[in-house]
Amino acid sequence: MNLMSILLYTLTELRKAYNCMSATNNTPEIKNGNRVKMFFANYPFISWACVGFIVGSMPNMEWFLWISLILGASLSFLRMGRKSAERKQELQQSIINEANDFVERIRQSKSLTPIYSSLVLGPKESAFLEEKTILKEPRSVRRYRSSGIRFRVMKGVSVGTSGGHAESHKEWRALDLGTLIITNKKIVFDGSKEDRSIPLNKILTVSPMLDSIEISSSSRVGSMIFPVKNPFIWAATIRILSAVEDPLNIGDLNLDIKFK
Repeated sequence: MNLMSILLYTLTELRKAYNCMSATNNTPEIKNGNRVKMFFANYPFISWACVGFIVGSMPNMEWFLWISLILGASLSFLRMGRKSAERKQELQQSIINEANDFVERIRQSKSLTPIYSSLVLGPKESAFLEEKTILKEPRSVRRYRSSGIRFRVMKGVSVGTSGGHAESHKEWRALDLGTLIITNKKIVFDGSKEDRSIPLNKILTVSPMLDSIEISSSSRVGSMIFPVKNPFIWAATIRILSAVEDPLNIGDLNLDIKFK
């Protein structure tokens, strides 16, 4: 068997095993006949390694062991990638459901619920969310790239040319640990080294992500990112507070907020 045949065989088996994994994972009940398939689906590397050792011990079949190990490793990586995507999707759906419940409670009560806050509040000011977080902002980073050609003439002696250029780009940097607080007048980050205070009427965009919220303001150059437990609840609260004068009586405010 030549190398091309081995490669085609490996790809064929990879496809069959991957289809087997997908089919068995979608089966609601595990029947006796599917136990072997489920074992291969859940433990692909171990399964194919065992097959490789058994078949590879036969005369002129030593090559099959390496094919089985490659196949098992490939399927393991595929399975880990799929599981990671599934966990991410489940987490996103969980926080979206929590945010929908949060908005529904506001719709029923027609008000936001104030909380006690460590922040010193002004007249007619109430806090509504408070959470420990990290302040992240973009910072310019410069890197120098060198180039050139040098030739060795003799031991310890070389000649040639050298040069280079500097490149600059933005990177997100964690600047400080602190507390993020939202009131009916502003958003405040209270850190040990850095502080930020943004009036609600200065907020331009609020972008919830899976594990953090990004806020941009007309009073600052560059956005800020704050990791929070439920970014969708924070985004909804900011939008509601920005749209009403009295958060304790939001009246008939349209709360048709879609999370995705």
